[in-house]
Amino acid sequence: LVKFFLRHFDQEVDMSIVQSKQNFDLFNKLAISLSIILAFFSIVSVILYITNLVTSHISRNKKNLGTLKAFGLSNANITFIYSCISLGIVFIAFFISYFLCQLIGTLFIQYLTSTVFNIKDTSDIIYQSDSVSTLCGIFIGIPFLFILFKLTKSLKNTTPGDLIYERD
Repeated sequence: LVKFFLRHFDQEVDMSIVQSKQNFDLFNKLAISLSIILAFFSIVSVILYITNLVTSHISRNKKNLGTLKAFGLSNANITFIYSCISLGIVFIAFFISYFLCQLIGTLFIQYLTSTVFNIKDTSDIIYQSDSVSTLCGIFIGIPFLFILFKLTKSLKNTTPGDLIYERD
């Protein structure tokens, strides 16, 4: 029965087509991996930058914070105030970058692919992004929680005298 089908339906598979599809699949997986790594790197960079910005501001103003603590301002209030400031900075930076990407994202990608990478047909290449809620959670929520943790840790068990006289 098998010989009957092989004799009547003899089809050959072009192995170069199979190999090119495997190469495309590999390239697609590499591109997805690269974009995930780039997104992770950008999240970590935002977290580190904002955290260092707020922590260095606190260390420069330790004497003032110690004075405020001596007059009754609690660690929770200081943490809340500086967390709100950092949340505002991250929020403004996120929405400026989000709206810029929505305005010029497709044009920039088409320019980049046609000019830098010399891809001839760029009509099907468009800018895509995740939903705003997902991006807010990643680029606003995670940095905010990390900053909140860092501030709470840095102000925990400090007295006004420790802050005023810069004792560690």
